[in-house]
Amino acid sequence: MPQALVARAVSRSLALYDLGDPSAPPEFRNVKRLRDHISHGGPLPTGHAESATLDSLVSGIAEAVTECLDSATLRVEAVNSDAQRPVFSWGQEEVPMWPLVFVTQAATWHLYSRSAHGGGPGYMCFDTRDAIRVPSDESLVVALDPLLKPRRTDRTLRDFVEDAGRDLKGFAEEDTEPLYAEREHGFEYCWDKATSDGTMQRRDYFRLGPDNTREWQDEDCWVPYSRYLRKLANWQVVATRFRQRMEQMETRLAQDEHETLGWPNEPQHSTRMARVVVSDMDGSRKQPECSFADLVDSVDKDLQANRGQTQVVFINGEAGIGKTRAMVDAARSRARQVEQEIHEKGSCDLPLFLYVRSTGHVLDSLTTVVNGAVTATRNLTDGGVKALCRNGLMILLIDGFDELLGGAGYSDALGSLRPWLSELGGRGVVVVSARSSYYMGQYRASAERATEQGMPFVQHRIAEVQRWRRQDTAAFLADYGVPASAIETLSPQDRELLGLPFFARAFAEIQRGDSGTSLQNNSLTQQLLSQYVAREERKLAAEDGNGALLDRGELNRVFELVAETMAGNEEREAAVSDLEDAAEQAIVAELSSRKGLQKRLPVLCGLTGISGDASSSRFQFQHELFFDQFLAGAIGHYLREGQLHQFERMLKESHWRSATVVRIVAAVGPEVTSAALAGLRTPTDFAGSAQVVSTNLGALWTAVIRATGRMPDTDIAGAVFSEELDLSLIDCPNGRLINCEVDSLVLPSGKGWKLSLQSTPIKHMRSDQPSPDLSGLRGVLHKSLAQLLLRPETFADRTDDVLKALRTHGVHVVDADPELQPELSALTQASLYYLGCLSRRAEHAVVLRHDNTPEDSRLTWALTYGAPSWRKFIKALTDASLAVVEPFSASGERKQRLRLKVNASTLRVSDGTRSDITEFWRSLEGRK
Repeated sequence: MPQALVARAVSRSLALYDLGDPSAPPEFRNVKRLRDHISHGGPLPTGHAESATLDSLVSGIAEAVTECLDSATLRVEAVNSDAQRPVFSWGQEEVPMWPLVFVTQAATWHLYSRSAHGGGPGYMCFDTRDAIRVPSDESLVVALDPLLKPRRTDRTLRDFVEDAGRDLKGFAEEDTEPLYAEREHGFEYCWDKATSDGTMQRRDYFRLGPDNTREWQDEDCWVPYSRYLRKLANWQVVATRFRQRMEQMETRLAQDEHETLGWPNEPQHSTRMARVVVSDMDGSRKQPECSFADLVDSVDKDLQANRGQTQVVFINGEAGIGKTRAMVDAARSRARQVEQEIHEKGSCDLPLFLYVRSTGHVLDSLTTVVNGAVTATRNLTDGGVKALCRNGLMILLIDGFDELLGGAGYSDALGSLRPWLSELGGRGVVVVSARSSYYMGQYRASAERATEQGMPFVQHRIAEVQRWRRQDTAAFLADYGVPASAIETLSPQDRELLGLPFFARAFAEIQRGDSGTSLQNNSLTQQLLSQYVAREERKLAAEDGNGALLDRGELNRVFELVAETMAGNEEREAAVSDLEDAAEQAIVAELSSRKGLQKRLPVLCGLTGISGDASSSRFQFQHELFFDQFLAGAIGHYLREGQLHQFERMLKESHWRSATVVRIVAAVGPEVTSAALAGLRTPTDFAGSAQVVSTNLGALWTAVIRATGRMPDTDIAGAVFSEELDLSLIDCPNGRLINCEVDSLVLPSGKGWKLSLQSTPIKHMRSDQPSPDLSGLRGVLHKSLAQLLLRPETFADRTDDVLKALRTHGVHVVDADPELQPELSALTQASLYYLGCLSRRAEHAVVLRHDNTPEDSRLTWALTYGAPSWRKFIKALTDASLAVVEPFSASGERKQRLRLKVNASTLRVSDGTRSDITEFWRSLEGRK
């Protein structure tokens, strides 16, 4: 009898739950739809008809339950614990309700609902303020266990629960926490969504679908979790506002050029797409040159949400090469594509690009910059952007990240980016533009130092933006009507500058403005600066109309002094007081000696005040190229005047980019520059600034060598060559590098050359000459050489292969004496190689398959010595507790992650200060 009564009550209740009232509005037609409506943020019914429908549904179910229990009697059995046990009786037949229902001695009824977040059973409470209570009675847990389906405890579901909670916080009201609850086959979150109109209360349901795909329950079906996040973000609105913002950015860039240089607001022809060469962090595995669009496509492919390592792509290139326009164009084009596809097809699975610009945000946190960039969307914050990036729906583009860090050195180049990368948790893609390889070196060093402090899981690539090829430049200038004969009037240096889009446009505008006349003995750079200074000079017209308050020579000197001040600061900005000091030095008199000058100075270069207060205004050049060139003018001034102490001061204050260095040498001559360098103290004498000094020395020596076509007869000591040192066309009778560092060296061609390397490690070395004679190369440290490329077919990146190739070609190697350094085992050599690869790539983790082989096909270096050696290396690291292999939630097949506990460089050097590292290397010699 009880079975039949209960079955009938359940059947009637389910029928009411599913069918409801067909005449009611769709969202209130039955309990399920009503629940979905309320759970997904819909308002509660307020009208009489809707409330009546809801009441009838609830009343119908209540009647079915009442009918079932009408003929039953209730008995509550008191036991030793606080949980008393109710029993329903139909005559002689009894149905005990415990442990699904119990009553406390205070007569509070408890009905089992679901497992609580902490893992215990959760009971709905009646006549109490607690909606859900987790009792402490252990006997309840024991009795419930056989009645319930086994809980899913797999890591994949736990990771989804944690990720969803973190993602929802990015869209939730501040100071609120999404509330988790377990449901059959999944889980739910109750949370408060922040909107422009206020707070929206939501209840959302999630599960793992087929093949562990993450899903969210929409009104009538389960859909991918990514679609849910797009719905939260209001994807079409975000795409539209991103597109509008990028169009405004393009307009602003054009206006800046018009105001600064007099160029038309609308260029006659669109700039050609930038081309890039993509490589690993250490410069290896260079891919064939491709378009910027191809790079964007490859970034899309990296957006596997659970790949295990965040992909960071650095876009490197000189000032004026078109990085900003390429990134803005990519962001605008993608937003427009997403917007159109949603309009035409109703959805779009492509990610959006969020472009943020560091200019004007010196030393701000990245969170501040991102929040500022998404303000216009009115429904996104930094937290929401991180959620979208983690799930592969958005890519962050950071333009000029080295500006965000400040200009006077990068003591922790990773510092501003690391918190963001940590919150991505090894997922998503970040694209960062930087203006020099020096920054990359600082980033790599910062990343290595951060390993033991919790370095994020990151894999790096570099996309080096290439100068235009000659045919690209010629085609661009032809579009502007510039004849080929005009190009021939330029010096070789200026023709080379035309490979930079900014200078190509400048040359086209100069030709158009001068009706095709030549540059009249001025270089292209000098003409550009002259136009810039002339335009600013007109802003300083005297009140009586009699000339300008500063002539062009004086104003040029003001800009040089301001650039010098900026170079010594952490920011590429200067206060009005700095501008006034520079003006007094330029005119060699007090400002008061020129009536109205102090009042007019703040109008220079678009200087604007904050709240009308000129004293709080900040001066900055409209384009980084002008900063580079005026800084070179300041440095050249001291060299021409023989003020070497001032030259040394500036040498250590900031890193000089290529444009600055080239102009210094061009302005003062390679002989003067070389003499000044030869008389300098060694970089180690510059306490706290040795790295900056060494890098500037390397850049200056490179420019001198290129300008003279010859290696100097003097010793080059303590220089860091972070750019390629190309000696292929250089006369090198007796070159000497002492205590230097060379990232990439192209060896001289021909015969009879000599190059001595004393304590000078080189990372990459190549010769472009077929079957080269390298007997003139002395003092090579082969263990630091990561890659050797010799024509026609020699490519070596294993230490033993490098040594063999060097000896075959007659190179004198100094770190391969078997008497001083006994031969290492194959496994030790392999381990040194693996750690060297990790160190150069600034990485401390590798994603592995279940068999410990690398998951990413790009990690071919890990199998250079064969899979067995790689596995032995991993086991030796984990046995020594220097690394850990840990599983993580990932798409596709099961994966795990090898994570170093100590940075790779420290492991590789093994200086004897750590017994665990010493024991690791000792154990390798004993393994077979």
